Amino acid sequence: MENEIFTPLLEQFMTSPLVTWVKTFGPLAAGNGTNLDEYVALVDGVFLNQVMLQ
Repeated sequence: MENEIFTPLLEQFMTSPLVTWVKTFGPLAAGNGTNLDEYVALVDGVFLNQVMLQ
């Protein structure tokens, strides 16, 4: 049940304009990461910190 709600919301968030723009700075996850891998890379803040330091 929880996965049925979370997965569509995650997909919608990961295709939002802001996330799409952030992805132009580089890959969020190593290799061919899933939406969940990319989401975790976003929310841990390391990638966003690297973007701000550019």
